[in-house]
Amino acid sequence: MAEKKNKPAKRGRKPAPPGAKLTQLTIRLPPTQRLGLQLLARDRGMSVSQAVEFALGTLLREYRFEGTNIEDFVFRWGPREKLGMGAAGRGEAEALAEQVVNSYPLFVLLLPERLRLLNETFFVSVVEFFGVRTPKGLMEFGLESGMTEELWLHSQVAFRRGSTPEEAAEEWKVMMDSLSPP
Repeated sequence: MAEKKNKPAKRGRKPAPPGAKLTQLTIRLPPTQRLGLQLLARDRGMSVSQAVEFALGTLLREYRFEGTNIEDFVFRWGPREKLGMGAAGRGEAEALAEQVVNSYPLFVLLLPERLRLLNETFFVSVVEFFGVRTPKGLMEFGLESGMTEELWLHSQVAFRRGSTPEEAAEEWKVMMDSLSPP
């Protein structure tokens, strides 16, 4: 009978649940902040990357934004209830957030009105023409329509052309009706 070899314990971060893939962000920091992160990591027994996550998470929970904190603002459109569902729910919430990070139109739909540029406000007005008015409704529209990127491009062409949001929405509706079978 062959002897089993003792494998050393795996190092590093535990595998994330499905849908909770981490994204990479490259930043430049002054040496004092990098040193501070290294000290935080050592004090908490974690990697520098985990220390960045910890520090940023703490800031997002404390920073006041739109009458709440940024973490609550981000989750106001849906994933908040998924966080109470354990690892699977957290993975689902992270997957939704990843969609927003990777889609400029979805990001625009999440932005508060005061932070939107004119062309972004135009796009939201086009979406609102379809009866979507609440922040959660805007995000659901963006996530479920499957045509958000195309509607964004269409609205940007209409914006540059000088159309009204109503005209752009009506053009879009006519285009979509012509694509659907009779």
